[in-house]
Amino acid sequence: MVLPIPRQGVSMTLAEAVRAVTSIPFSSFMEGEALARFEEAFARYLHAEHAVAVASGRYAFQLVMDAIGFTRKDEVIFPSLTIPVMPNVAMWSAAVRFADVSLENYTLDPTAAADAVTPRTRAIVPTHLYGCPCDMGSLGDLAEDRGLVMIEDCAHATGALYKGRQVGTQGVASIFSMATGKTPMAFGGGIITTDDGAIDHAVREAVAKEVRPSRTRTTKAVLKDTAVWALTRQPLFSLSVFPALALSSALGSLSGSAATDPFAEEERRLETLPAGSRGNLTNVQAVKGLSGLDHLDEELSRRRANAHALDRELADIPALTLPGAPRNAEHAYHGYCSRVKDRAGFMKRMLRRGVDTRATPMMACGSLSMFGGATGRCPTAEVLARELVHLPVHPPLGKPEMAAVARAARYVTEGR
Repeated sequence: MVLPIPRQGVSMTLAEAVRAVTSIPFSSFMEGEALARFEEAFARYLHAEHAVAVASGRYAFQLVMDAIGFTRKDEVIFPSLTIPVMPNVAMWSAAVRFADVSLENYTLDPTAAADAVTPRTRAIVPTHLYGCPCDMGSLGDLAEDRGLVMIEDCAHATGALYKGRQVGTQGVASIFSMATGKTPMAFGGGIITTDDGAIDHAVREAVAKEVRPSRTRTTKAVLKDTAVWALTRQPLFSLSVFPALALSSALGSLSGSAATDPFAEEERRLETLPAGSRGNLTNVQAVKGLSGLDHLDEELSRRRANAHALDRELADIPALTLPGAPRNAEHAYHGYCSRVKDRAGFMKRMLRRGVDTRATPMMACGSLSMFGGATGRCPTAEVLARELVHLPVHPPLGKPEMAAVARAARYVTEGR
């Protein structure tokens, strides 16, 4: 049985996805009324006052930094285990520091964050990694006690809950992503949510001055992401993508070469945002975002059911450490990341058993040279960056597939 980890996971059928895009004329790809409807729907889903949809998540973060008014004298604390791009963007406005993460749930450790605070610290950025809510109670107390601004990074976590409250509603502003693989996906894009009218006004004023991404670039993104969506669903994945992955793995084993890291480019220091990353979300993206919102709760339910099935089946395997979550939190399971010491060997053996897994793209940013030793080593983040591996829990899979994943994991770790 072939089980993919798709780059995009939505519950709608291919026909529904195509209809969502082809229902609007080409002349309305760029501008139309869907953007306002999508922003209103997203704000309503989160119970937030304002939502602004823009061309990318990284641009959304820059807009929030600018709207709050950071200076070079200010410091912003990030979890060390993250993709470098967000702290990279923060460095355009402020200094960055990194704090270590929890070994149980991989998110910002409140004690480490408190230890990282200096007289210059102005903000903390809790990142709800892989859909796992941070300990927002402790981090909220820290922010209040020290007079810090909190900006939530919810790129993986639309629909995750902390004490029954949507993540993305506790900070002064929050950032969501709608890139390929995110939920909901909108052919790229990002969303800012806030209850602060001044931040909303400043963000909208800044976006209005930007040039909208070109029609050609938008059309290419729609075509590319639709193709990726189709290829990572059955039966196309089993017929085309999985054989290519298996062949690549076999050839790599024979040659001794390592697979190319698709996230290596994130280690490069950015001086400005890439072309097409700025401006408003386009109308066609908003149409797709609205369609994704309609299926969001269904997708979350399926992801959680699949993750809980793996929790039950894999809990007694010593070689695997399963993902945890803080008390009173409901994980969105954008990724089901387990720890395994021999990650490369585990992934190869799982592929031979017909299960496609993924190594985490997250890095221990505190030790990356691009940040100039902003904090120094964060040992837990370094361990997790070496050991975390995704197991498939995406919505098209059900009980038989989860049982097959569990059997494969047990076989490759215990030989039975």
